[in-house]
Amino acid sequence: WEVLTTPGTEVYNSLWAPVLMGEVVINGGLVIAWLFMAFLFFSKKKVFPKWYISIMVFTLLFIFLDALAMNAVLPNEPVFDPETIQEFVRQLIATIIWVPYMLVSKRVQATFIK
Repeated sequence: WEVLTTPGTEVYNSLWAPVLMGEVVINGGLVIAWLFMAFLFFSKKKVFPKWYISIMVFTLLFIFLDALAMNAVLPNEPVFDPETIQEFVRQLIATIIWVPYMLVSKRVQATFIK
């Protein structure tokens, strides 16, 4: 943390601190959100599909925006390295499959009724 955020060091960039703090806050929020999702799922709450869709879409957007933020910090690095592309594609496929299922499935409508 000190090496990245202290002016005068070789790798200092004024954007490191906000990008790293943003990642910590957002990833921490996602952990809490997924724990809340587990509660909604096992309680069969009616709002589960809406929350699930929201978190899936948010995660997809976060992966993309995080790559752009890292490009601002490290402009000489590729925005979408193979690991980022793999994570983005995996989330995109999951979103493409599960969002329509949550929206049109009769089983989802019959299960989440409380």
